[in-house]
Order: sequence, then C-alpha cells, then structure tokens
Amino acid sequence: MPIFPFEPRGDSRMIPVGWEQRLELCDNEHEVVQVAREFLANLEPWEVANLPPSCVPRKLFTASDVSEYAFEMVCYARDHGVVNPLLEKMGSFFARATIRLSRLMMTKANDEDGHMQESA
Repeated sequence: MPIFPFEPRGDSRMIPVGWEQRLELCDNEHEVVQVAREFLANLEPWEVANLPPSCVPRKLFTASDVSEYAFEMVCYARDHGVVNPLLEKMGSFFARATIRLSRLMMTKANDEDGHMQESA
C-alpha cells in the first residue's frame, strides 16, 4: 500500500496521506498491523524513551496485538490522568486502528454469512 496513492483520474500528482487515512485504505487485518508497525517505527528514540513502560512500543504480529496495545494505552491514560501529547497521538491512532480492524472483521463475517446463505 503506497503512502502517496495516485489520483483515480490518472493525474500523476501524488497526494500525501496521513496515518488515519492509511488505516482507512487497508483492505485486511494484515495491512492494518503493517501500518501500525510503520507508525511505531516512525517514533523518534527520544520520544520512546519518554514513554511510560507500559506504553513503550512492542512487536505487533496480529490484530489482537494491536487491540491489546490500544487497550493498555487507554488504561494508562485512565489510571494516571497524565497529559502527554505523544500518548494522545498514539492512543488516537491505535483507537482508530482497532475500529478499522473491527470494521474489517465485521465485513468479513458478513461476507462469509452471505456466502454460506447463498450456498445453502
């Protein structure tokens, strides 16, 4: 999935895409996990060093990993009430990633249900 998708009408100009837009362009769970990995890889070392231990980036392999990480950030924010712009940015991104994963799973389940009903 390109960071700068081409215009649909053949215009060769490239349009920059933000993280949230990249999530919306994902067609499956694997792509969401990949975008989440790229988001974390773009954090500066000094930013990571200033994160609380429970919010330090970790390896993400599955949709469950993304959802669990989002949940841990929400719990940290709720329990500590600390205002940290980076944590807010990360929390927002991972909340959106979790929502996108839920929508993809719902679409997949609906497609499978429709396919099962057609073949019955």
